[in-house]
Amino acid sequence: TPAGELLHLSQACLDPAAPSGVAAKVLVEQNGTSYAVAALKEGGLECCALDLFLDPKEAKLKVT
Repeated sequence: TPAGELLHLSQACLDPAAPSGVAAKVLVEQNGTSYAVAALKEGGLECCALDLFLDPKEAKLKVT
């Protein structure tokens, strides 16, 4: 991304084809520390609204 541009993460959702009972966590890793920003589960919380602005040069997104 060009200098100074941020990534806006506005939503996290499970894949509609996800198997029954599957769970996933969305993590942001920054400066060696991971932060859980969403915990999703099929049949429960399948979608989560977010309003995060991240610098892709400093933060990584992971799904576990």
